[in-house]
Amino acid sequence: MQSTQDRQPLFVLPETTVLAVIGCLDLLSTLYFIGRGEAHEANPFMASVLQNYGATGFAAFKALALGIPLTIAELARRKHPDFVRNALRFGIVGYLGLYLIVSLAQKT
Repeated sequence: MQSTQDRQPLFVLPETTVLAVIGCLDLLSTLYFIGRGEAHEANPFMASVLQNYGATGFAAFKALALGIPLTIAELARRKHPDFVRNALRFGIVGYLGLYLIVSLAQKT
């Protein structure tokens, strides 16, 4: 059995991967439901991005808005691993909670 010092560090935390997947699913579902006319972008800033730059610009901005903080978190975890892991977990709960609230609000 390997000691914790012998193990290779994870390339990215599982929490980072989960947040990236949630963000991708959010992006795809948003564009799908907007394209079908069943929803609208609830964030006024992102609605403006979508209106002015189309789906491609919206996707690019959303990817950067998620990718940059996740990259910073992964770089910061070298010095603050516990803080970063907990912050990412908080982000997962917050993202899912907000997504659920907004999704339910749009159905009413």
